[in-house]
Amino acid sequence: MKLFISREFTKKHPQVNLAMVEVRGVNVDKSEILKAEDYKYKDSFENQKLIKAFQKFYKDLGLGAKAGYPAVENLYRRFSQDQYIPRVNNVVDASNKISVQTLIPGGVFDADQIKGDMTLRFSYAGEEYRPLGGGTEALPEGIAVIADEEKILNLFPYRDS
Repeated sequence: MKLFISREFTKKHPQVNLAMVEVRGVNVDKSEILKAEDYKYKDSFENQKLIKAFQKFYKDLGLGAKAGYPAVENLYRRFSQDQYIPRVNNVVDASNKISVQTLIPGGVFDADQIKGDMTLRFSYAGEEYRPLGGGTEALPEGIAVIADEEKILNLFPYRDS
């Protein structure tokens, strides 16, 4: 499995780089709540250059209020309100912890559910997306997505399927 960035996406957003690490043989299980001591930048994250860069990138992608805040900023805002980040499972929670410690958003996909290679590209008009929680959405043309050979996996960089 490989991760590509389409030429069209690179032409419009040449600053975007992605990395992928494929991990096999992980048991998905419950995990402990991530607490205050897990959040290295909790007092000053809004001043971080990376947060400001992601805010600009969201604007460049044309993402408005529907997308919410960039992923790392959203994690911090949730932490500020609730004093913890809700647990999902050990794999997602580890990714969230790495994201808040580095201020770089991460994503987790179940490799067994991926068909072929993945590509960061723009959506086609009417292409279907199935968000977490169910339902189906028809996308307009030009939304940034990560897709495998059969389906959209992610509305990049803010919403998973």
